[in-house]
Amino acid sequence: MAARWWQTGLVVLGGLVCLNLLQNGVSAGLFFLLAMGLIFPLAVSIRLHQLTESGLVLIPLEYMGSQSAQDGSRQARFRRSLTNPCFFSPDRARQFFASALSVRLALQVGIMAMLLVQSRMLTPSLALLSVGLGASWLLYGMVRSCVSLHAVLNRSWSVEQLVSDSQSEWYRAYLWWQNARMPALDTLLGLS
Repeated sequence: MAARWWQTGLVVLGGLVCLNLLQNGVSAGLFFLLAMGLIFPLAVSIRLHQLTESGLVLIPLEYMGSQSAQDGSRQARFRRSLTNPCFFSPDRARQFFASALSVRLALQVGIMAMLLVQSRMLTPSLALLSVGLGASWLLYGMVRSCVSLHAVLNRSWSVEQLVSDSQSEWYRAYLWWQNARMPALDTLLGLS
């Protein structure tokens, strides 16, 4: 899903807020960017790779175009990228996303606690405004994680069936957010 123009601006604003916090001795913003923007997505990616290797998850191939071979024939090129995965059963998808969203929520709560503890030592200034903006962003992310986790646990999400080339059935999960159907992996890995 492509980012809207204002979403890019929000990420830049979030980065500036994190830099302002870091300049004032509050490292929670930097920890947020590292944990939620790098470490957590990497851990999810590694776990999905392990599940793909064991045959429990299917990540569909993407067509990249064709290429000329040495003998002059055209060959199609495909690749696997981190897209919304397909699971062998809806229950396995539910289990994966429920546990991953729980870890995401626990990280967000920990970062919020870190932000509040570190901000107690600040004097009134622009830094407190940055703390307020950072806390608002974290609170929004926590609400989004709670709503997504609730949807997964109550099975009020959308599951799409996909039939592979070998005629095996796979299931892909989608969550609803603001009247839009979003791939569950995008919701899981988003910074908000």
